[in-house]
Amino acid sequence: MSDDAFALWAKRGVVSLSDLYIDGKFASFEQLTQRYNIPRIHFYRYLQLRNFVSSNLDSFPLSPSISLLESIYKHKAINTQAISIIYGLLDSHNYTSLELLKSKWEMDLGGTILEETWCKIIQGIFSSSICAKHAVIQFKIVHRLHWSKVRLSKIKAGLDPTCDRCGLAPASLLHMFWSCSKLYTFWNSIFETFSKVSGKAVEPSPFIALFGVVPIDSAPNRRDINMFAFCSLLARRLILFKWKDANPPTYNHWVREVLYHLKLEKIRYTLRGSTGKFFDIWQPFLSFVEDFEADSVLTSNGLAESSVKVVKGLMKKAHDGKEDFHHSPMIYRSAPLQNSLSPAQILMGRRLRTNLPMHENLLTPKGAHKIKIDKEKDKEKQKTATRQKSKETARIKAWRTSQDQRSCDRHLESAGFSAKRGGTTLL
Repeated sequence: MSDDAFALWAKRGVVSLSDLYIDGKFASFEQLTQRYNIPRIHFYRYLQLRNFVSSNLDSFPLSPSISLLESIYKHKAINTQAISIIYGLLDSHNYTSLELLKSKWEMDLGGTILEETWCKIIQGIFSSSICAKHAVIQFKIVHRLHWSKVRLSKIKAGLDPTCDRCGLAPASLLHMFWSCSKLYTFWNSIFETFSKVSGKAVEPSPFIALFGVVPIDSAPNRRDINMFAFCSLLARRLILFKWKDANPPTYNHWVREVLYHLKLEKIRYTLRGSTGKFFDIWQPFLSFVEDFEADSVLTSNGLAESSVKVVKGLMKKAHDGKEDFHHSPMIYRSAPLQNSLSPAQILMGRRLRTNLPMHENLLTPKGAHKIKIDKEKDKEKQKTATRQKSKETARIKAWRTSQDQRSCDRHLESAGFSAKRGGTTLL
């Protein structure tokens, strides 16, 4: 409070709002004047405070409950037992109920979330992955902290809440993570993978997609629970990467992400001394991925196979003709493409010198003459700067010589000699 009157109140002992309460009730002005010796001319200030407190605290005129932060703030840092006291306050604090958060998810999902399932959702925030960044991602998802277009449209007037991916429905959190039509292929492929790896039919479920929690009625084993939680978390991470993109993440990208982050899971089980358990959980998935990659190669567009075939042909031709193999790729890189430019031209801006005759102008990169002109200009600038520097140096030397001569003449005159340019005479 920067007001002079309130500054006086602070000196008299009214430092915080809690000082305005006496016996659990908001004190009258008469009680405050008696306790803190406040001047009666400050009655208007009292009315201002009472209006502010009554407008912002629902418990007025009763004293509000003390928050955890206020309890910690009351203890001075110089207290030798401050750490123990703060730890005790944190340990005994009753955390705010998450029922409101649970009800919002129930409203989106259109059903009731069992208490046991909700406890697993909360526990899964920090148990799905050993990585702290992954835990933060899951924490934000469960607590609905991401900004959807539906939420932004309530803040900014005129903003269209329609999904940027499908353009068919409002972009709520449930829609962005699960129900968007553009995500159907992505999630369907993931759940098919879960079914093949686990050996059981795993039906697509928003609980697995959103929270990594397997429904109770499916009776999964512990191995599948850990795998579903970790893999679905990485899928949600990819969706967040594509949050504002018109194109959804792909299944192949998800497979690569899982393989890349599996080292985190191996670290977790290695620290626990149960590396064998890691392979018990993830070996079925790794075996499936090996088969998947083999199928992908067989069904690819043949670009990689075509390139390998071309290189093998060049090697065979060089071997049969007893020629240097390095000449063959050089000639191949000089062959023009469909755009009439060779790979070498695209890379370096000029053609390569091959065993075919070629004009010198074609071997000169575009803009080479400009480089030559720029170099000549730089040389001229250096010459000019050198000449100017030489002139300045000569001027400085001449000035120093004249100064030294004048100083010498003064010393001679002070000693009784007459200084002349042709010699020195006694005065």
